[in-house]
Amino acid sequence: MSRALIDKCKHFFHDATDEINVLEVLRYYLALNQNYRIEENHMPLPIWRRKGFEDNGEEAWEALQHINHRIPAERGLSIYIHVPFCPSRCSFCDCLTMQLKNHVDRTLDQYLDSLLYEIEAWHQCGTLPKRPVTTIHFGGGTPLFLGYSRFQKLVIALQSAFNVDGDTEWALETTSASLNPPMLEQLTDLGFSRLHLGVQSMEEHIRPLLKRRESADQVLGKISRAKEAGWVTSVDLLVGLPQETLPGMLEGINALINAGSDGFSVYEINISNQNIRFAEAYHLLERDRDENYFLFSAAVIHLFNNGFKKNLFNHFANARDQNLYFTYPTRDEDCLAIGAYADGVFDDYHYRHLNYRQTIDETRPTLPALEGGIRRSPLAERLFPLEIALLTGQFSEDQLTQVFTEDQVKRLIDPWIPTLLVEEMKPGTYSLTPNGAWFSGNMIADLEKVAA
Repeated sequence: MSRALIDKCKHFFHDATDEINVLEVLRYYLALNQNYRIEENHMPLPIWRRKGFEDNGEEAWEALQHINHRIPAERGLSIYIHVPFCPSRCSFCDCLTMQLKNHVDRTLDQYLDSLLYEIEAWHQCGTLPKRPVTTIHFGGGTPLFLGYSRFQKLVIALQSAFNVDGDTEWALETTSASLNPPMLEQLTDLGFSRLHLGVQSMEEHIRPLLKRRESADQVLGKISRAKEAGWVTSVDLLVGLPQETLPGMLEGINALINAGSDGFSVYEINISNQNIRFAEAYHLLERDRDENYFLFSAAVIHLFNNGFKKNLFNHFANARDQNLYFTYPTRDEDCLAIGAYADGVFDDYHYRHLNYRQTIDETRPTLPALEGGIRRSPLAERLFPLEIALLTGQFSEDQLTQVFTEDQVKRLIDPWIPTLLVEEMKPGTYSLTPNGAWFSGNMIADLEKVAA
């Protein structure tokens, strides 16, 4: 069996350059076993996806108001704003976003009003207006699809409602096509300093399949201009795309590094109801996922070799890219989420919003349109620090022994070490490997299984 696996790996990497240590990929690949099968990996899921909601929307709002009246005003806060609209629907995308075809301006005006209402509701909620804001992160969708005037009104409302200052990082997710030079200048004037681009692939034959409207060279130009303006820039890259090649992926990473990209989020394409037609059209459901694993591992190892370090299980960054929004739990901060589909957390309470139409219809200046909420159980509360440590890529034996018995620690570590999900960086401190990044969701499930 090992001979067949070795041949499979070597065949995939037959045209690899010296940039990739094929033997290192092979070492990780051969370490996996029946308990950690490449095709059975899954992403970490939020608690409301795993457990459902305990409270409905109104009950969740009541709980959140009570919680926010007792949280100290000096505790840090991260804010996320969700805009679920895009200029066009990308065929590969599995996110809950949509293309508006009719009444575009009216819908965007209504959605802006709902966001402004919700900001006002949170402004009246306990100590929230006084808490120092570390980052305000706009995601989607394509937030800039709101148009600059609406976007500016949203920024001004956030500045007025919350405790932002010169240290607050303003961050934005977008596509390169939405970021023309005048827009970059306007955003800089508004105080933005971090950009996350949905690049997905730099291979020119793939980009049209993904409805990417700009060439790879145009993307590189946008990143270079953002760097010149002092921005921190990171990108999304997908593995498992149709017609993707190992040399093309590595050349793309090199070009992005040379253009000034500070961080890389690397994902396997997820197949869901949102993109099933794309998957079927390009036979992605029949694709050998070992090949996706090879691409993922090669990308991770290549980024490591170029000096990038993980600050999230699948995000690799240089010293400039602190990835503040996605790492807020490591600073013991809460996440105030605003807008359709967005989910946030205060203390041990997790909540989520309704869809965009219900958000428009039901948001009031005193009531966000929430779908529901759930409080972490005593067991989940004990596991939460470990989950965060796993998701940010490093944990210690001390953290394990604070939660688990000696026998339980052994039941966790004993399978993880030989399968190379983790490696000991120094005595008692473990770091996720490319295997650990691939199986991060499974490892969190392991925590729950051993603790039960």
